[in-house]
Amino acid sequence: MDRADCTPRTILNLGAGSFAEIHMWKFYFPDARLLAVDPKEARPESARIIGSWKDSQYVRAALGDGSSSFVAFCVRCRSTVCKTPEKHKRRRKHIEVPSITLDALSDGSPSPFFVWMDIDGAELQALAGGTKTLEKTEWLCVELVDWIPGHANRIRKFLENVGFRIKHRFEHDGLFRKVDKT
Repeated sequence: MDRADCTPRTILNLGAGSFAEIHMWKFYFPDARLLAVDPKEARPESARIIGSWKDSQYVRAALGDGSSSFVAFCVRCRSTVCKTPEKHKRRRKHIEVPSITLDALSDGSPSPFFVWMDIDGAELQALAGGTKTLEKTEWLCVELVDWIPGHANRIRKFLENVGFRIKHRFEHDGLFRKVDKT
């Protein structure tokens, strides 16, 4: 990304469970603002980095399309899209968490944005709640896993329809760049 002139002013780390990601963003983009979102509490090492980074914050919420202010988060699946809801609900593995849209999260933050999305099956809902943000996003990396059959292909098609093209495919992730319309 560095060689490809990726210089975000705001990083939206959606599914911020990993200390390694947050550390990487601060290393590569120290002048950018970080907004990290996850339904779980921030890990202590992640909270320490975010707290030391200017104008950055951790938001404990799930990303959605705006249709609900709270969603069920499955602790077992680590997702708002539970793979076995009946089994996990019986074992009390679901908790209610606030829901936020990508557009509400990024409102007031400087663009261009870089979006890192690893939210285990809820990508399409999050993208649907972020159409304004995606207009100001140059680069996006999203987990491309068939959480349900055909899920990865639907994500790819959604992103192509809003002007992104895949530039690199990793094992489970796709790096997309906004197509230059000039």
